[in-house]
Amino acid sequence: MLSVSEVSQASTKSVSGSIFELSVENGRQYANTEYYMPNDDAEETRLSVVHQAFLLLFRNELTVARIPNDIKRVLDIGTGPGDWAIAMAERFTDAEIIATDISTYQQPPTVPPNVFFQIDDAREEWTYTLPFDVIHIRCLAGAFPDWSHIYTQVYKHLKPGGILEVMDVSLVRVAEPSTTSSLSIFNGAMQSAADRAGLPIEFDHLKKPLVESSGLSVLRTTSIEAPLGDYPTDPRMKMLGKMAMIATLEGLESRALRLLTREMHWDVDDTLIDTSRKHEITEVLDVDLSRDEDSVTSIAVAQSSDTSATVFAGINSSQVDQQAGNNEHLRSFKLAYPPRKRVRIDESADGEAKAVPRRAETEALSKVSLFKPSAEAKKETYQRVLRLSPINTNGGARLGAIATGLAPAGEVVIFDASTSSPGPANVRQRVQLGKGDEAADVDLIEDHDGNYLVAYCTDYEVYICTIASDSGTSNSEPRFVHGTPHPDVFSPNKKRPTFRSLRFLTPNLLLLLQNQPNRSGAEVHLLEIPSSAALATVLLRKVLHRSIKSASALATTLLPASKPIQDVQHVIAIAGQDISITILTLYHSPVRAPSSSLKFRTHAILHNVHPLQMTALTFSTFTLPTKSTYALRHYLKLASTSMSSTVIVHTLPLTPHPQTSRNQGLPARFVLEKLGSNETAQIGFSVIVSIIVVAIGAFLLQAWTEIRGGTPEYLGAKGWLSQRVHDYVALPYMFDDIHSDLPNLPTSVPKVKDVKRNLPRTEDIKNTMANGAENVVGKAQDMKDSAVEGVESMTAQVPTTDDVEDTIATEAKNVVRKARHLKNSAAARVESLTDQARDATTSATEAISLRSLLSLRNKHFPPRTHDSSDSKYPSSSSDEEDDDDDDDDDEEDDAPDLASPLDLASPLDLHRAAILVRDTGESLAAEMHYDDARPRREGRRWEELTAQQKRVWKGKLIRAGQWTVEEGEAVLKGVFFSGVARAVGGAVGGG
Repeated sequence: MLSVSEVSQASTKSVSGSIFELSVENGRQYANTEYYMPNDDAEETRLSVVHQAFLLLFRNELTVARIPNDIKRVLDIGTGPGDWAIAMAERFTDAEIIATDISTYQQPPTVPPNVFFQIDDAREEWTYTLPFDVIHIRCLAGAFPDWSHIYTQVYKHLKPGGILEVMDVSLVRVAEPSTTSSLSIFNGAMQSAADRAGLPIEFDHLKKPLVESSGLSVLRTTSIEAPLGDYPTDPRMKMLGKMAMIATLEGLESRALRLLTREMHWDVDDTLIDTSRKHEITEVLDVDLSRDEDSVTSIAVAQSSDTSATVFAGINSSQVDQQAGNNEHLRSFKLAYPPRKRVRIDESADGEAKAVPRRAETEALSKVSLFKPSAEAKKETYQRVLRLSPINTNGGARLGAIATGLAPAGEVVIFDASTSSPGPANVRQRVQLGKGDEAADVDLIEDHDGNYLVAYCTDYEVYICTIASDSGTSNSEPRFVHGTPHPDVFSPNKKRPTFRSLRFLTPNLLLLLQNQPNRSGAEVHLLEIPSSAALATVLLRKVLHRSIKSASALATTLLPASKPIQDVQHVIAIAGQDISITILTLYHSPVRAPSSSLKFRTHAILHNVHPLQMTALTFSTFTLPTKSTYALRHYLKLASTSMSSTVIVHTLPLTPHPQTSRNQGLPARFVLEKLGSNETAQIGFSVIVSIIVVAIGAFLLQAWTEIRGGTPEYLGAKGWLSQRVHDYVALPYMFDDIHSDLPNLPTSVPKVKDVKRNLPRTEDIKNTMANGAENVVGKAQDMKDSAVEGVESMTAQVPTTDDVEDTIATEAKNVVRKARHLKNSAAARVESLTDQARDATTSATEAISLRSLLSLRNKHFPPRTHDSSDSKYPSSSSDEEDDDDDDDDDEEDDAPDLASPLDLASPLDLHRAAILVRDTGESLAAEMHYDDARPRREGRRWEELTAQQKRVWKGKLIRAGQWTVEEGEAVLKGVFFSGVARAVGGAVGGG
């Protein structure tokens, strides 16, 4: 180990290579021959992404534990590029930060003066002389075979009360798929390889007993789940998910390459597989690539036969060659494989012929760089796209196109793919893109004139150029044909849809795959390409299923017809981010112009195809069968690959169209077989489920309507309720009052003969009418005699005029005297009632109920005994009359008593007092008003309510405990009822 002073005096940025020995395996650089993680530039970039992800997860905090500001010494074990140590040194400028690792990375040009990098193996004995305040260990699962030794060393070199923080991420726990999935197989292989190497990669080193066995005390254990992907809606978590996905994908090879190749003896090869059998995929041969070079990024078959194929592939050269500007990215191979049913016949030494299967062989044909060399210091350009034009059945040339990835300025190169070893001399045209632009996809097709159309798309634009069939003829420059419009200047979302892939269906029909902003969906567009310089026209637009937030791959194929004038079927496959494949079909006539009758039809959606996101799709080539093979079953194959290095091949059955017998000759064409019983079963099941749901809904609605009194009781739903619930929600049938008022009608109509039998005879009717007439005449005579006697009696009792005048004068004086007395009495009572109302209103605990107001009304204002409208009482008197009244005060007791002050027709007439009951929604509120003006505006009298309204109010009053059926409706007459939810009086308890 180097001491701190030695490192600081030598250099804090690099250490002599003689201290450790680098190792290169499978194209990755390692610090030694033991540790399974690489230490090359790619790993340095990944570790920097991991550091930024942790900062985002912990909201820019470097630790979960709270670190005091007065710390003096910090140790970072396995520091990697040193991002955490440098950040700690910048925050704690008075502390000494020591960062150790078994190798060094390229640190920034300047680092804080208080951070020191050391090369040290923590598996050995630690020799530090001064203790540390903080020791930090992050993402070192699988680094140490014996973690108890690490914790023992920490205990020896940590200050009392110091902080140890150990943090790790488990890739094995990223997902819990089925045990037969590819991800589960990968996790199992990683675990087995780690066990064989004696390197625990799980979370065993974080278990409390192991840590405390060294003398340390575990204060807190925290488990945090982080998203993997950009599916969260929160911006911070979305960015964290993106970083986690990048770190995970980049880390798959870093973690697995040395363990699986060493311990499990896995190979790093490209593989040719046989998919000729419907239910079996067979590995035919491996293409063994150099361990110093990159993996395959793109691949295409240039030529093929029954025994061999020429394959083009995009493979980056080693990092050393790339930095030297010699990245031979385009490779070609010849793959020789055995035919499916033929064998080679060899003769043995005794002359006997033996069948010997032919062995698969591979041959590297060429490797070349077709992109222009980059002048940038860091050369990361790779071959992102490789596409070939369809095979020319007339023997014409075949063109290929490649496009750059991660280049400072994108480039598309079109070359002659007829040769098996293309080179710079075969380049037909170069298309230079703008700075920062890259071609997301490229496609080629031969037009009707024998020339080639090349289409490519960037994120927002589509271009087309024409390449002449004759290499000596000049080619056209790319022209813009389609693009996504810029967002409105006032729109809050400035993002635009992006193009992911494109494919030619015909020379004038282009299929375009587009992803919406913010992973909000994906669409397929069909463009009509004009022959002139005009822009393309969008003929069709298909929005994919809402579960597909974005699409990653596109593939198309043509099912040809036997005659060129017949319609053909295009089959389209789209890979979604939800690991599904959507298969669409499109019928089109090659000889007719595109029309509005074109339509995308969804043939099938395949779910959960791969464990991780798909990277590529491709269809097999289908040719019309001959007479000898027509009777065989025909299929179309769809292959897909994913980030989990899995290959899935789907077999899609074809059917002749139209259906013909063998005697009628060959069918016009083949199309994808329509969905059979599975679709019918799904539709039937959906219908049955819909019927059940509707029936359950109707049943529940009927039950609830019965409970609330909307319909007669057919189900007896009220009987299902407990008594408490029944009293709270159940109501009587709303038309019971109407039914009770109806007369009892006969339930059957009597027969005609019974009616005739019961009719009286004509003579009986005549006698009855004669007797009735005699009775009426007799009664009329009696009434006449009685009336005459009454008139005579009344005439005898009529008083004289003088008597009437005297009586009126006497009664007038009595009335005036009693009116004054009652006026004073009424004013006193009004004042008393006002005080009582004020006291009741201001009381916080005593509530005014309807029953209380009814009692108060009946006590002070009982019903009148005569009609006050017939009385003529003056409202005031003169001074002279007052004097007389004073003299006659002793006669007041002799005056007749009036029934109530309500008989006064004066400004203090209290017979207008009214009660108003409100329904506030939560309770009932009763109010007393001294006139009925406001109650009339806001409510209706009990006598004015309909039968249904009375029934509802009865239920509310009963539940509030303010009225019972035994009290009768008479007590409610004259009371106003309102539904306005605004209480002025007191609240009725229990409502």
